[in-house]
Amino acid sequence: MMTINHGWKFLTPYGSTIYKGEDFVYSLPQPGQKWGPWIEHPDPAEPDGISCGPGRLHVMKKLSADYAPRGWWPWYVEYSDCDVIGESWGIVSVRKLRLRRLNANSFWRLIRLGYCQGSDLWGANLQEASLWGADLQGANLRAANLREANLRGASLQEANLRGAKLWGAILRGVNLQEANLRGANLRGADFQGADLRRADLWGADLRGTNLWGAHFEGADLRRADLRGANLWGAHFEGANLGKQEPSEDEGEGVA
Repeated sequence: MMTINHGWKFLTPYGSTIYKGEDFVYSLPQPGQKWGPWIEHPDPAEPDGISCGPGRLHVMKKLSADYAPRGWWPWYVEYSDCDVIGESWGIVSVRKLRLRRLNANSFWRLIRLGYCQGSDLWGANLQEASLWGADLQGANLRAANLREANLRGASLQEANLRGAKLWGAILRGVNLQEANLRGANLRGADFQGADLRRADLWGADLRGTNLWGAHFEGADLRRADLRGANLWGAHFEGANLGKQEPSEDEGEGVA
C-alpha cells in the first residue's frame, strides 16, 4: 500500500535548485492551486539506498537549509514511499515529488513551534518576522536578515548569528547565552533583560541599543561599538571589554 510522506525543499527565488553549477527548475503551484504538479526526474536512478547523487530529487526531512542555494525559501514537499531511491538520517532521494508554497506567516509559526531548533538557517530572510518565544537553540543563523524581527523571549542559546542583521529587532528577555554574534549588526535593537552571558560579541555594532538590565557576564565585547547604547543596570562582571567604542553614557549605571 502506497504511503504519502512529507519533507522540505529550499529553492532559489526562481523555483530552482543548483546541481553541479546547473539550475534544475521545478514546476510550482499556480495561483489558486494548493499543490503544484508532480515533478519526475528526467533520468531517475534505480533504488540504491543512497540519499545523494545524480538521477534523484532530494528532500530534506527537517526544516534545515544545509544544502540550500543563496536566497533560498522553503517549500513543503509531498512524495510517495514507492518513489524513494535512497535515504539517510537527514535526506531522502526520490523519483518524483510535488511542492506546496509556504508563506511567511506559516514559516514563522513553524519556527516558533520549535521545528528549527538546531537547524541550519544561514542567510535566512526573516525581516520583521514574528518569532516571539521561538526555540532556536543551537541554530545556524549566520548572515541572516532579522531586521525589526520580534524575538521577545526566544531561546537562542549557542546559536550562530555571526554577521547577522538584527538592527531594530526586539530581543527583550531573549536567551543568547554562549551565542556567536561576531560582527553582527545590532544597531537600535532592544535587549532589555536579555541574557548574553559568555556570548561572543567581538566587533558587534551595538550603537543605540537598549541594554537596560541585560547580562553580559563573561561575554567578549572586544571592538564592539557601544556608542549611544543605554547601559543602565547592565551587568558586565567578568566580560572582556578590551578595545571598543565607549557609550555616550560613559557606562553610567553599569553593574
